Amino acid sequence: MPIENAYPHLSSHHPPTKLLSILCQGRNDSYMGNFLWRLSTVLNNFARNLKILGMENQVEVIITDWGSQVPLWKSLQLSSDARKNSRFIVVPPELSKIYELDSIYPASYPANTAARRASGEYLLHSDADAFMPLDSLCRLLYCLKVGRVNDYSLDDSFFWASKYHIPNTLIEMNPSLDAIEEHISKNWQNYVREGVNKELFQGSGVCLLMKREMWFETRGWNEKLIYWGWNDIDWHTRLASKYRWEDLELQGMKVFHLEHYKDRFGDYTKELQRKFNDPVPPTCIAPNPENWGLADHYLQYYNGDGVNITPSSNRQIISNEVLNIIL
Repeated sequence: MPIENAYPHLSSHHPPTKLLSILCQGRNDSYMGNFLWRLSTVLNNFARNLKILGMENQVEVIITDWGSQVPLWKSLQLSSDARKNSRFIVVPPELSKIYELDSIYPASYPANTAARRASGEYLLHSDADAFMPLDSLCRLLYCLKVGRVNDYSLDDSFFWASKYHIPNTLIEMNPSLDAIEEHISKNWQNYVREGVNKELFQGSGVCLLMKREMWFETRGWNEKLIYWGWNDIDWHTRLASKYRWEDLELQGMKVFHLEHYKDRFGDYTKELQRKFNDPVPPTCIAPNPENWGLADHYLQYYNGDGVNITPSSNRQIISNEVLNIIL
């Protein structure tokens, strides 16, 4: 029996009901000092910009809450719009530990978990500290509606986003959205730019965009790579063996990074303190098993108020009571 029939909670076998699914992930901890603030800022920024553009009903924001002892929705400082429009998929600690083994955080699993349950025609994997300004999001949504990014068809192309680092000296102050936007408008040309290499891809993209069919054809991030690094190069190599690719910035869409390293271009591994994946080239286009993305687990969904919601993309509330739970 196909896994979609065995587990009807998955959206992978349903036609898309949204234009775009924005996929984020995280755990309720103090990763790099102010992770909760960075994720809150990213979600609040997406919610505000989607409302300005009138696209709240065509774009969903999904966050995989990976192994949090206290759910993310309890601790994030979200705006009312972000609480309403964010959809948290909760992977409880007893389940996350089965997959992470000795890894501090196996990022491939939570990303695939969100994608397997997404309802968008297109999927945008966004780092939890990727700040997309209004003009970039507006242009992105226009491109999705017409199915092209200039000369690149979205049917046979995928896209990384280079990043500009908003200085850590500002980010560690936990500034407001308005303060971040003002700083970008006045200073972005002086930011450190970390671009994706068009000649020899070496990672560093802060967002990854593709049609949903591409993600499912390649079965997403390689779930064998549970440590840090190489997983973006692995997936890029698999995707690029069949499809074209481009940098969103070169097509008019800048994305900024809420910098958390104090010395990014020094010995940042001292701050990272994570085990590295072995850089083994991929041998097939789809390395994951059929149940990739925790497809054989029924997971609970919540909005930003902690209200249990349905897995479906319409996010219809099935309980009017805020759940007072701590996983």
